[in-house]
Amino acid sequence: MRAILLSLPLAALLLALPAADNAAAFPPDAIDVQTDTVRPEDDLLFTSVRHLASQPPAGEQWRPEVFAMDLQTLQHHRLTFMDTQVMRHMAASPDRSKLAITRILGDTNGSTNIDELDDQVIWIIDLPSGKAWPLTEDATSAGAGGLDWLDDSTLVFNRRALGDSQYDLATANYLTGAVTLLTNTPTIIETDVGASVDGDLLSYIATDTTDILGSDEFGPLFKSKVWVMNADGSDPRQVTDGGALIGRAGPLSAGDYDPELSPDNSKVVFGRAVALGANDIDPGDPIPPAGTHRVYTADVDTLQVAELTQNDSVALIPDWDFDGTIYFAEIAITAEHAADPYLGIATTSEAGGLTRLEPFPPQDIWKGALVAKLLPSLDSDSDGALDPVDPCPADPDCDADTFSDGVELHMGADPLLACPVDTLPDNEQPDPWPPDADDDRAAEIGDVIALFRDIVLIPAAYQPRSDFTADGSVNVGDVIAGYGGGKILSSCS
Repeated sequence: MRAILLSLPLAALLLALPAADNAAAFPPDAIDVQTDTVRPEDDLLFTSVRHLASQPPAGEQWRPEVFAMDLQTLQHHRLTFMDTQVMRHMAASPDRSKLAITRILGDTNGSTNIDELDDQVIWIIDLPSGKAWPLTEDATSAGAGGLDWLDDSTLVFNRRALGDSQYDLATANYLTGAVTLLTNTPTIIETDVGASVDGDLLSYIATDTTDILGSDEFGPLFKSKVWVMNADGSDPRQVTDGGALIGRAGPLSAGDYDPELSPDNSKVVFGRAVALGANDIDPGDPIPPAGTHRVYTADVDTLQVAELTQNDSVALIPDWDFDGTIYFAEIAITAEHAADPYLGIATTSEAGGLTRLEPFPPQDIWKGALVAKLLPSLDSDSDGALDPVDPCPADPDCDADTFSDGVELHMGADPLLACPVDTLPDNEQPDPWPPDADDDRAAEIGDVIALFRDIVLIPAAYQPRSDFTADGSVNVGDVIAGYGGGKILSSCS
């Protein structure tokens, strides 16, 4: 009875509390917008004006929207309905519930064109709720050349103060906008940033403004080159030299652009200007022709470069899928392509070639995709392994050994085999049972020493094989995860 009496004031207090305000989850400047959500079968984002009843009149600025496409059926649906914006780049969060987009404010540099050289603002769109808000502050331009997500909360992009020409790389929380600078390089312009699938690495373009290769009526000519670095901004390293061509391709100096890492982080795919004077999309404007751009790859370690496409058009913003297919946008709409025009999504691979994915009849060329970017892959069983690399996408532990497929793949263990096939030590690769370092079917003190002696006790360089929590670090928590709960001195069969 006394307990009941004591609980009454608490119950009254709880009842008196105001109802939770779901709107408080979003910034105060969030607005309501119409949206659709990404579907499980969707694979690719692209921008287009195909939602319009007819092609925009000559001289009118195109205002594309974001669409999602199922690459198996090529069926697509519209995700955004922002209408009045001029949008360039977009990226979906790993959970596919949020979009980050760049909105170009207008002709802020007085060139008479609205393009990448104008000031830009990053917006976040929460698709399920239909809320949208500006992420970056009024006094900056951000997102030029691209942006990406490191995780479901963190965006990576470039930014500069208005009136400045030097972009640095930064991260920000998508809700608070709190910014962390990754670079601070007064003479280097960093653009076109992309994140690796695992969120560990960044690829980006760096342009050294002290290395002037010439000049024209628009200013000095530079060389843009592909670089990679760790996601925290450490260990930046150059991958390409930007190619031999010197001149201006559209408003930018000829060089390399739009890098994206392969799913295994071993290579980077990018676009390169290979010829000038061609593909003048608007002969009436003062901007030089866009030139010819092709898709290339470079090995991150050996720096070996390979040309994949042999097009005479503009191939831009490539992205690399798990199956080896590389998706990009091709622009072939100028006079030299009158016999075989195209605007839209195209594909290639390391074997080379170019395949057009959505060939429209000439009168509907305007409906083609302008920018394409792959959606993050699903992790259907929430085991930490994305479906394309998960041997059992519907089962978080294929071999039922109590270690998830995601952990075993991260460690380099075998997610399909719960125990070694025999007791002979060190004769199976990869190790079937994570605690058993010498694959003799027993988890012993010697296994603990083999996996943790050099790392925990010295410590030494990080080794994924010892990372039982798959969190990118090794400590006593990994020892517990690997050998706690009775696993030490146990065996498998």
